[in-house]
Amino acid sequence: MNSLVQKFQKSTTDVGSSAVQVINLTDQIKTIADHVKKHPKDFHCRVGLMRAINLRKKMLAYLRKHENQTYLDLIKALGLRH
Repeated sequence: MNSLVQKFQKSTTDVGSSAVQVINLTDQIKTIADHVKKHPKDFHCRVGLMRAINLRKKMLAYLRKHENQTYLDLIKALGLRH
């Protein structure tokens, strides 16, 4: 994920742009999803997973509207939509 973050950063200290946040959320979602698969009765983590998914969805919608080329490059790099 670090190489993707470096690719989409606007500067070397950029950690807050939408593209970087989507990359970090995707990594977090994968981690939580693995945990939920191992512990299916952990509903608290399931709620956190849904929050992260919804936040990523909103950020992707923002990118699609305001920075379309970045959006297209990002979903291709992350493999989110086929």
